[in-house]
Order: sequence, then structure tokens, then C-alpha cells
Amino acid sequence: MYADPVRRYMLPVFSDRRTDWPSHPYATRDSLHEHDMWVAEGLTHRYPTKVLAELLPTCPQYCGHCTRMDLVGNDVPQVEKLKFHVPQKDRHGQILDYLRRSPSVRDVVVSGGDVANMPWPRLEDFLTRLLEIENIRDIRLATKALIGHGLGAAGVVEAVDNRAEVYVDGGVRRGVDVVKALAMGARAVLIGRPQLWGLTLGGEDGVVKMLAMLRAELELAMALCGADAVAKIDRALLAP
Repeated sequence: MYADPVRRYMLPVFSDRRTDWPSHPYATRDSLHEHDMWVAEGLTHRYPTKVLAELLPTCPQYCGHCTRMDLVGNDVPQVEKLKFHVPQKDRHGQILDYLRRSPSVRDVVVSGGDVANMPWPRLEDFLTRLLEIENIRDIRLATKALIGHGLGAAGVVEAVDNRAEVYVDGGVRRGVDVVKALAMGARAVLIGRPQLWGLTLGGEDGVVKMLAMLRAELELAMALCGADAVAKIDRALLAP
């Protein structure tokens, strides 16, 4: 378990660190300066049409590359973490009020922490009110846990009720993961991280090989399910 690469990625420990590799000279506790760009507590407005809404400061894992490590988690002896001071319900209301006053914003990344740590009724309430804002056209739930969560993509699809398209980004590692996501109602899946793994291991040829493997796994999973076309992947394939 200790040597597992997934453990190193998801649950880094101090002994993983290369002491002969110094931190990047421009690395800071908030390297992306998201806190500096808050227009409401937890709402970063960096680009004209896009915002990042940090709904909560907790996450089911602690990745070594986390860009919000200054916010996520509890204080440690060496570091006093950034804290939200406004009560959660009021803070979410302030975020929504800002978006109603900002017609140029159309893309909202809903994150944290990880939204999978938020009770579903509370997340559903926030998303419902977000969908009611006329100028919002794209909503992305930034999570690594949702596809394996009891909720899953199916719950998200039901909640948006055809008012938005659902794309699964995260947790897609095999062809069967693609089938499960599509069967739950997702429009498509995104596979950025596996491409990076392929690139790291084999350059351009590694990416081509990864895509070929994923396609072959998808076709096999579809054949085993009796679906001869992507359009035939639906909830009937899911276990009751």
C-alpha cells in the first residue's frame, strides 16, 4: 500500500518528499493567488466570464499538488490555515448575489475542498439557485469523489432536470467507467489526467496507446452490456 502510486498521489506523506529538490522559487501558500481575487468570501473572479466558487474547506483526500492547501484542512503546528469567517449559508448567498450582479459571468466552477463532502440537499439547493441565474450557462462540479459517491452522476442529472448538460470529469480510468457515467445520464466524460499519464510514460506515443486502450476497453464493456452504439447506453444497463 505504501508504495502504491495512487497512495502517493492521493495521500502523500512527509517521507515522499525529495529533500534534495527545493520548492519552486515562486511557490507560495496560495500560488494561484485565489484568495487575493475573492470578490466574496470563497468566490474567485479571475477571468471576465469565469469564476471559482469554493463552497467548503474540506476534502476527502489531500493531494500533494493541491493548489488550495492553504484553505483545505486543519491547522498544523507549522501553518495556520486560511479560514472562512462568514457562516456557510450566508456565504453561499453572497456568492449568488454577486453572480446576479455580474452578467458577464457565464461559467462557474463549483469546488472547495471537494463538493462531494457537502450534504447533497445543501449542494442541490445551491445548484438550483445557481441555475436560476439567467447569465449562467456552464456549471462544473470540481470533485474527484462524486463518480464513486452514493450520489453519482445519476443524482446530478436528476437534480438539473435537463436544464444543463452533465459531464463527468474525474474518476474515469477504464472503459467501464465511461459506460457507467453515460448510463447514469452524463453527456460525456473528460479524460485529461490519463492523457497526462500516457504523455509522462511514453510521450506522444504513450497518449496514442492510452487512447487506443481506453477505446478497446469501452468497446468491450459495451459488447458485454449488449450495446452496439453509444446512443444505446442508458440506465437500463445499471443494476437496480
